[in-house]
Amino acid sequence: MRRTPRLLASSTALAVTASLLLLVPGTATAADDRGSLEPTARSGDGITVVDGAASSRDFVRLGASAPAGRASTWPIGGGRATLTGTTVPAPTAAPAQQLVGARMAHYRVYGGVMEGVVSLAAAPDPADPATHALIVMRWGTISDSTCSSPEGGAIAFSNTDTDTVSNPVYAGDRITVKPTRLPAARTARWNCAFVDSRSLDGATLNDDLIGRASLFRQKPDLSIRVKGRELRARGFTRIPVIIKNSRDTVATAPRVRLTVIGRGVAVRYNPRVGTIKPGTTRRGAIFVKDTRRGIGYVTLKLRTKTLRLKLRVAVREVRR
Repeated sequence: MRRTPRLLASSTALAVTASLLLLVPGTATAADDRGSLEPTARSGDGITVVDGAASSRDFVRLGASAPAGRASTWPIGGGRATLTGTTVPAPTAAPAQQLVGARMAHYRVYGGVMEGVVSLAAAPDPADPATHALIVMRWGTISDSTCSSPEGGAIAFSNTDTDTVSNPVYAGDRITVKPTRLPAARTARWNCAFVDSRSLDGATLNDDLIGRASLFRQKPDLSIRVKGRELRARGFTRIPVIIKNSRDTVATAPRVRLTVIGRGVAVRYNPRVGTIKPGTTRRGAIFVKDTRRGIGYVTLKLRTKTLRLKLRVAVREVRR
């Protein structure tokens, strides 16, 4: 961005207080506050990516002709599924081997990532093998009345907490899979999912859940950060501005434009920010000069084709 003034003057320092759109003072972002999807070093220590392909049992309510995904007129970020349907209406397995519900999501970022939550009918007993099970979470595409899962489109883990793994996280009858790598998700257009509870050798089906999955649109995940600086006694002061597109998105922010509005201050800036790819940052500056005593306000607005973002900062003199 080109130089342009904005902020304060008269042998003062800048105090910035940000409002609007999450996160910390001095920062605005379009992201939610859920944390990064990037898997940690031990994100897969209790999870196995399943190599073999498989299909669910027939489930007529799933439908027979749903498309595998929408036209790629927008970047696909991944898919989500909430599963409650089953092909085992009266399971006879132990309650800890029965499934009550599941939520799953996959993402194209970081080379393919998956996360999810599985609820059991009861908490398993680590000391009782009769309550143990292998949980397999699969993604796939609808084929007639089944969900067909490709090779590498599933993960598997035990329903029993061994206290030796950091992922999944076990809490009684609830098992949470934190973001873990699933390379097949990097280019996936899955539209269904199913979860199996099986014997530990995988041979016997205890219970299952199945349902549709929906793709979600990925938008740029922009944030604005304004870094405070001491102000010159006269003229405009250069205030650095950092605009970042998160690594937790696959969407590029095209032709980003900046608008700056000052109240009680004069501002100069370059409105052309340009295109920001995922995981990259644009650094520039605005130039601000105080035009009256007391608190002034500067509002920064970012605009791109699919996103609007605003940050308002209050500026005031801090006498030394």
